[in-house]
Amino acid sequence: KINNLTKLYKTEYELVKALNDMTLEFPQKGLVFIVGVSGSGKSTLMNMLSGVDTPTSGEVIVGEKSLFSENKKQLFGYRNSYVGLIFQDYNLIEDINVYDNIKLPLEFLGINDFSIIDEVIKKVDIEDIKYSKVTEISSGQMQRVAIARALVKDSAMILADEPTGNLDSKNTSIVMNLLKEISQDRLVIVITHDDDAAHEYGDRIIAIEDGTILDDTTKNELI
Repeated sequence: KINNLTKLYKTEYELVKALNDMTLEFPQKGLVFIVGVSGSGKSTLMNMLSGVDTPTSGEVIVGEKSLFSENKKQLFGYRNSYVGLIFQDYNLIEDINVYDNIKLPLEFLGINDFSIIDEVIKKVDIEDIKYSKVTEISSGQMQRVAIARALVKDSAMILADEPTGNLDSKNTSIVMNLLKEISQDRLVIVITHDDDAAHEYGDRIIAIEDGTILDDTTKNELI
């Protein structure tokens, strides 16, 4: 959950309040959409939830602990194992193949058992390209590789920033259905400006504007 979260950015000409005293509580599982126009504060909120950026004031609480406490080791552990990130531009390494891209988070964590990789590859239906170079596959396949990479460390929460922004309608449907399936046993938060996808797939839709909550609608009760 987030309590009274505020983020100020100082530009050359003004002080911008990207988040304005925002308070939210998230469920342990389900597909939650955060929607809003460009500049509404969506990406800033994602940066706070992922631990990539720190708030000016307020807290992000995980379990009973404040994420931005003095314990840097705790924050490092959170970013590397609790949260899986999916980006609009995939953030894949082109010099290595699909399998090795998915393996990277495990290697970074010092895990030598790679048996989960084949399970995840099967789950996202990319078995036929697992040894292909990233440059040889389609945009839709790249996004499924990115999802597999986020899943492989068994994160409790997946944060997806405009995950279908570069995809056509067919691949958008494939990726959204996959995220919906994943959200059955963990929390998936999707940051997007795509209201249609939010209403079609979301269990809960949080609309934000100018760094504040405009609307918060729960379609399916989540625990």
